[in-house]
Amino acid sequence: MKFLPLIFADILTKKVRFIFIILSLAIAFFLFAYLSAIKQGFLGGVDFTSVDRMIVIDKISNFNLMPIGHKFKIKNLPGVKNVSEGSWFGGYYQDRKSTFAQYAVHPEDYLAIYNTGFKIDEKQKKAWINDREGALIGDVIAERFEWKVGDRITLTTAIWDNKDGNNDWEFNIRAIAYQEDKNANMQGMLFHHKYFDEYRAWANDQVAWFYVQAEDASKLDSIGNSIDAFFKNSEYETKTSPEKAIVRSFINQVGDIEAIFLSILSVVFISLLAVAGSAIAQGIKEHISDIAVMSVIGFSSSLIALITIIEAIFIALIGSSIGIALAWLTCRLFGDPTSGLLPIFHLPNLVVWQGLTFAGLFGIIIGLIPVVLILRMDKVQALRTVN
Repeated sequence: MKFLPLIFADILTKKVRFIFIILSLAIAFFLFAYLSAIKQGFLGGVDFTSVDRMIVIDKISNFNLMPIGHKFKIKNLPGVKNVSEGSWFGGYYQDRKSTFAQYAVHPEDYLAIYNTGFKIDEKQKKAWINDREGALIGDVIAERFEWKVGDRITLTTAIWDNKDGNNDWEFNIRAIAYQEDKNANMQGMLFHHKYFDEYRAWANDQVAWFYVQAEDASKLDSIGNSIDAFFKNSEYETKTSPEKAIVRSFINQVGDIEAIFLSILSVVFISLLAVAGSAIAQGIKEHISDIAVMSVIGFSSSLIALITIIEAIFIALIGSSIGIALAWLTCRLFGDPTSGLLPIFHLPNLVVWQGLTFAGLFGIIIGLIPVVLILRMDKVQALRTVN
């Protein structure tokens, strides 16, 4: 601790260079943290999927609908614990930019399958179940649109005409789900499939998919095979897959998210770090004469090397902390940058610690460059550079 004033004095010798280094590091780590949050938004749902859940879709295409009667046949198959129908609504609130996920489900059956990672007030839950036009929304959606329990809202969809001859659908906000696990995907809206089915102008008694929960997760594959075998050679054949595989397949339709983000980070992040690292190393090397004086007055080479590395780590941690803090603040203030396409959007604590750890390692590596020069330094030659 007694050497901190010495480190601060050395860092602030050239303030313009110090500011430049901090800005470079802050930008690099801001991009690292913010892009990691976006990646988590795409992949977080995969991590939260359960090993005992499956999704049943049409064998030919996930855009084809299936009869609601499949639900009861699936429920009666051995090993099946719970089944709920599900359909995509595709609506928006007031303007097309205000989009978010909405699904028509069977409330009680759905909550029997998905009941972890969030909490719902019991009175609100019962109110939602008992109201045919009721809706359950996530707390982030409620905050985004300033909705509260009891509000009546209108969503417009370009997909589903209703029996009144328009695309406007009205819902009553009856319950709000509050996330307990940030990776729990409860940040859309759920409403009654019965209301959806009765009020839409076409495709009645049809569903897009079925959520299926197995009694024994170890038998997931065999249960899935039995579902598909049951409907084989029927007019509506099925394709059953583990929930994790289905979620991953939808993400892969966008592209290889991990590869895309790795490519972006590799180019931008490494370039900025190279610039910052070069500036840090150059600044330390310019103090070779000062280091020679320190050596003459009693500082050992190992102590000087340690102080040098600490200085590099300190600079790296300052810059990275500013960048990560700005990324966290951006996520908190502005939320999902895709306006609802990433319901799971936050900066994971793991990313924060990864960033700070990487910054520390970066500081050590950059500090080692001048340390090598210090250990090999000819003190007499270095003293000749002292003014």
